[in-house]
Formats: sequence, structure tokens, C-alpha cells
Amino acid sequence: MATLVFRCDANAETGLGHLARCRDLARLLRRQLPQLRVVFAGDVAEYGHNTLEPHAFEVVALARDELLVPGRLGLELGPDARLVVDSYRLDRAALDALASWPAPWGAFDDFAHWDYAAASLVINTRVAASRERYRARQMAVGSGYFPAPPELEQVRGAGSVAPESPANVLVFIGGHDQYGVGPQLAQVAAVRFPSARVWCVQSEPPVVSGARIEHVPLGPDLSGLLAEADLVLAGGGRVKYEAAYCLLPCASLSQTSGQAEDTAELAERGLCVDLGACASFDAAQVASQLEELWQAEALATMRAAQARAFPADSGALLARLACSALELA
Repeated sequence: MATLVFRCDANAETGLGHLARCRDLARLLRRQLPQLRVVFAGDVAEYGHNTLEPHAFEVVALARDELLVPGRLGLELGPDARLVVDSYRLDRAALDALASWPAPWGAFDDFAHWDYAAASLVINTRVAASRERYRARQMAVGSGYFPAPPELEQVRGAGSVAPESPANVLVFIGGHDQYGVGPQLAQVAAVRFPSARVWCVQSEPPVVSGARIEHVPLGPDLSGLLAEADLVLAGGGRVKYEAAYCLLPCASLSQTSGQAEDTAELAERGLCVDLGACASFDAAQVASQLEELWQAEALATMRAAQARAFPADSGALLARLACSALELA
């Protein structure tokens, strides 16, 4: 059975999203290929290790400033190891190193900065990815290939009818909330929905007032909370996609310009509400947007759009394509 290496980091600089989607793809592939050897190589903080530990994936520690594709990676794992790279550090030097990788390799890509002519597979699950033109041998583009893990498959559509007012609100900005806006967003949600319990997920307890705001430490995944949530208030990263796949009402704040671009594309398609940038957080404006979102017609329209954009079997579709492109079996 082949070895599959995911080259990604999970630290204060990168956040958790790169590792999380690689982990979920690894799990989907393991469902098809139980004996597949999976290795994660990168600078992975403790919370990243916590997301990998339940699945018994191997970890090769790399320094934060180490080359994206260091020579020792091939030496340690052998010439037949397949490789998937997921990093915004990808540059021309790294692509040159990948072009000489002796086994099939692929990459997660979000913004089409490269054409990946030498790649066996490129994965871009953004909703607007179908407009991109790659030269990889095989491509998984669009939200139809979103790597939804088994837990999210169970959550999807569980709450078919939105309550008059949300009972549970999930607030998660990301593995690293660089603007400290999560607690402020939780406070707005608690005021706007006075009967709701508000979960604020972050590493440290938030400094907020209100007995209904509950701190939830950053853990391996959010599936348990998504299963009970009526509304998701997300950062600009992966969680807004998880909410959309689960057919949950979602609004999103963005920490970076890339996240802002992606959130705008989702909002244009009716898949979430764009709350703007974390750097210019406006509590009154956010409260007004949540008021507009939580109307029966708006909620039904968003749910229908999510169901169209995210097929229930998106993870299985991605796993089958990746298995073929990377020659894993």
C-alpha cells in the first residue's frame, strides 16, 4: 500500500484550515483504503497535533522556516511516497522541487497563482473555482468536491426547519483570531438573540460579559457543535464551508484579503452573509445583518442555495478522484 504525505503547517501564522482539510481528505481516503499509510509533515502546533491524534496519522516535524519541500522529506519517506502540498508558501522554487518529486503529487490551491502543469492533481474547492484554468493531469475544482468528513455527512440537514430564534449559536473565527474579534462577535450574538446559548470557540477563555456566552476550547473538530448549532458565525476560513455543507445559516468575518474575496464569492451565491473585515468590525452593522438573515424567507433561500452548491457525496467524489490521480491503489 502506498504512503501519502501531506505537507502542511498548523501554527499561529497559518491557522488550522490547511491541516484540517488535509486531515479530512486523509480520512476519506482511509475509508476507501484502510491500509493507506498517511504522514503529515510540517510545523504543527499542539492544537494541530490534537486534530491528528485520534486518527493515528504519523507526523514528521519540520521547522517553520524549513523549505516547503525539503530534500530530507524524500529521504525519510522513500521515492514512492505520494505527496499533497497545502501551503500559501508555495513559490517557484518549491514548484521546481515538486516537479522532480519521483512519485505522483498534488496540491490544494485557493487562488490559482500557478498552473500546476507537472502535478497529477490540483484541488480547489472554492465555489468560484470552475473559472480557473489549470494544467494538472486531473482537477477537483468547485464546491462539489468539498472534503466533508463522515461527521459532517451525519450533521447535514439535521435541522430541516429553522427555529423562530436560534437556540445555539456557534462563533469560531479560526485557529488564530489575530484581531481578537471572536468575543465581540459572541457578544453581539448574545444581545441580538437573547434566548440563545452562544459558544465562543478559541484557545483562551474570552473576556466577555453574559452568562449565556460559553467558552469552548479549540479541539480536534467542530462537528459536535455543528450538530447542535442553529447559526454559525465564522471567520473567513474553512468553517463557513462546513456550515454551508451542513445546510446551516452562516455569516462570516474575514481576517485577510484572500478570505474576504472568498467570502464575497460565497455571499454572491447566497451561501453565507458577508459581515466584512475583522479589522473594521462594526457591532451595530453586524447586529443589523444578523437581523436580516434570521427571517424565514432568507433562511430558506440560503439553505436551498447551499444544497445546490454542496452535494451530499462531495467528499466521496474527491476521494475517488484523488485515489486515481495519485495512484494510491
